Amino acid sequence: MNAVTRSGTNDVSGSVYGYGRNASLIGKNKTGDGSKMPSAFHNYQTGFRLGFPIIKNKLFFFT
Repeated sequence: MNAVTRSGTNDVSGSVYGYGRNASLIGKNKTGDGSKMPSAFHNYQTGFRLGFPIIKNKLFFFT
């Protein structure tokens, strides 16, 4: 279960983010042989956040 709470403002606000890693940034794998991850390994995540008021000082929307 995951719960997120935010307080709203009467301003429109947002952000964009990115997170990434590849084989050169992580340690050895856990298979027991102590080898490194293949050089083709990569894991990237991107996203955004947007918030704005629906009813001033009462109701806010976040996505």
